[in-house]
Amino acid sequence: MSFLTRPAARILAQVLQCQRVAYAAALLLCGVSSSATAQAHDIRIRDYGALLTVHSDGTVDVVEQLTIHFTGEWHGLNRDLLLRHNTAQGRQVKLDVEDGPITDAAGNPLVVEHQSQDAGWTSRYHIYIPGAVDTDRTIVIRYRLKNAIRFFFKSSEAGELDELYWNVTGNAWTMFIDTVHARVVLPDDVRPTQVAVYTGPQDSRASDASIIRDGNEVEFDSRHPLYPYNGMTLGVGWPAGHIAGRPSKAHEQLMEILRWIPLLIPLLVFWFAYRRWDKYGRDPVEGSYVVRYEPVPGATPAELGALVDNNADIRDITATLVDLAVRGYIHINELTEEHLFGLTRSTDYCFEILKKRSEWTNLKSHELSYLDALRQCAPGDQYQVNMSELRNRFYKFLPEITNAVYDELVQSGYYVQRPDRARAKAWGITVLLTFVLGGLTILSLSRGFSLFAPASLVFATAISFLILVVFAQLMPARTTEGARAREAGLGFKEFLSRVEEDRYKRMITSPELFEKYLPYAMAFEVEENWANAFKDIYHQAPNWYTGTGRFDAVSFGHSISMMSNAAASSMSSSPSSSGSGGGGSSGGGSGGGGGSGF
Repeated sequence: MSFLTRPAARILAQVLQCQRVAYAAALLLCGVSSSATAQAHDIRIRDYGALLTVHSDGTVDVVEQLTIHFTGEWHGLNRDLLLRHNTAQGRQVKLDVEDGPITDAAGNPLVVEHQSQDAGWTSRYHIYIPGAVDTDRTIVIRYRLKNAIRFFFKSSEAGELDELYWNVTGNAWTMFIDTVHARVVLPDDVRPTQVAVYTGPQDSRASDASIIRDGNEVEFDSRHPLYPYNGMTLGVGWPAGHIAGRPSKAHEQLMEILRWIPLLIPLLVFWFAYRRWDKYGRDPVEGSYVVRYEPVPGATPAELGALVDNNADIRDITATLVDLAVRGYIHINELTEEHLFGLTRSTDYCFEILKKRSEWTNLKSHELSYLDALRQCAPGDQYQVNMSELRNRFYKFLPEITNAVYDELVQSGYYVQRPDRARAKAWGITVLLTFVLGGLTILSLSRGFSLFAPASLVFATAISFLILVVFAQLMPARTTEGARAREAGLGFKEFLSRVEEDRYKRMITSPELFEKYLPYAMAFEVEENWANAFKDIYHQAPNWYTGTGRFDAVSFGHSISMMSNAAASSMSSSPSSSGSGGGGSSGGGSGGGGGSGF
């Protein structure tokens, strides 16, 4: 049962309807008010006028007269003048601009702040305009261009040509431009032979403007308003011989040659790198090597692996692990763990150090460093550590181990200078020279340094870098003794890799030979070839390795290879750290830029 009578309910409904209408009206008024507020702050150029007077000395006086309509309160206008200028021969240079006075329509000077932007390629006139509130204001900008004329050398009926190719407005205005009027005045005795105009956004070929010639003058008038980021570019060409400063054809050819002079830099770099390599990095003449059936006397697998390729890499380090195991210092225990009820399994390895520190005798320094590294990675006072526990820990000891290998090679008389340091010096020169050439390239690209073509500098830098990188790898130089030892090492590698052939199998005299040379085969990455040769005579697991499953030489060689790869990954892993002739376009030509209100 309702608590209201019918008349009262009708009155209440009418009241609610009035409230809804009032609310809707309020929203509409707020929208209109917001729209009016947004429209109350606007800026556009009513008229953009430009007078360009070309003088016989090659200078061009520019007078820009801009009538700006300000809606709302403004402080002034930014006029950005782009200083990029392409010569007729395609060299990019910076416009030489002499600033003149900037005034209002009555000739009264305005307060102007000159700012350099875009790494020096843009000159901004920050112009303060008094009373720029809901009104029209006219400003006059004057400047002189000293190198804006382009001089063409070409064979045609028109002969050689001088040209003014100028972006009148620029294509970076953030506002509408209602009309554009430009007038080019040539010296009295000069008549234009080619004219063109381009309108629209950057690279537009549209020509929405009229052209009127009158003696030595050419006028250009836009037909429709220009949208923001649209502009107008004009081109006026006339016969050569009327403007001072035209360079000779020989001068232009010389400048064109100079542009590509940087291409000679890679030749000079090659000569320098070759001379340095010939003096410090050339190995003695390499003789032919013959197959050898035993390693270089006194050389460990890590040393011999590093001697062959000038690099003590992780393969050489893991070969040291097996070498120490074969010699009774370490026992390797293969651990297999099943997961998901036996559907999957994972393999780990336990490295147990069998001898105390005082018993580590007759070892070379890199082998001592290796055992020390395993000991320090082991938990607590234990002398055993799992391979998985080496991850993100063992890497800290690798530099000490590799340094020891390099030092021992030098002490053995195989190198005059450590190969890693020889490479480091060469890399230092590479980085320094690349930095200098790269800086010169950046300077050319960003600061208008136009003597050299930027493309030639980029190419020269890239090729020079590649040359230096190649020679950096060649800089480690072995002594005569080192070269002979390397030849012997390569001969031994040949035997290990081809031992399966019938003529080499006769050299397999006992199963113990398999274990003795296995670490060398690992350093040379031929351990599986070596194991296959022993498949018929090596049937019992070595006492330094405890594995799982049935044993045979081939499977064992594969397991050792897998262990070596896994060890290399674990030991090296580290924590991750977080124109006027019709070939132009709008936006082309010299000058340009744009502007905005502030």
